[in-house]
Amino acid sequence: ILTVALACAGVSHAAEPAAALSWTGGEALMKWRPYQLRLVTNTVDGVTYESTGTDPLLHSPHFDLTNLSPDHVVVIRAKIASGGRGELFHARPGEEGRHPQSRARNFDWIGDREWHEYRVRPCWHDARCVRQLRLDMPAKAGVRVEISRIAVETDPISRQPLVGTAHPSGGVAFTCGPVTE
Repeated sequence: ILTVALACAGVSHAAEPAAALSWTGGEALMKWRPYQLRLVTNTVDGVTYESTGTDPLLHSPHFDLTNLSPDHVVVIRAKIASGGRGELFHARPGEEGRHPQSRARNFDWIGDREWHEYRVRPCWHDARCVRQLRLDMPAKAGVRVEISRIAVETDPISRQPLVGTAHPSGGVAFTCGPVTE
């Protein structure tokens, strides 16, 4: 059982019992703050951004997520026009807006303009609380990305060393080596 204290209005529990946090659809995803991203569309299904620089990213709203474990994954449902390196960062209380590289997980955006579910294991189980996420897009200007959902879920199977392989849920799982601090 996850104990979740939400300090940020608008962050909701997802319908699935395994989701700790979920931002689904345009209204919820608009709470993420863009940097070097221009909003193209905002619909009930999600948001579309176009990158305007070489360091496009999204900052999540602030929240308090506790009882973290290695079974947690951040799930991103997105499609993107041009692939490249992505990064997912997490910040602890007092670090909001600052995301040290030691708390980053790399993954590959698949640039085929098709929907993919990215499952990124953040390696934050040694933290008492996580306060914010940062999602980096490929370092290219002019790239369109559509996002329909970002969530934190419990997924014990993600602990297996999967690298760009099919996940039993039908998505693609990515992971990388251990984070050292």
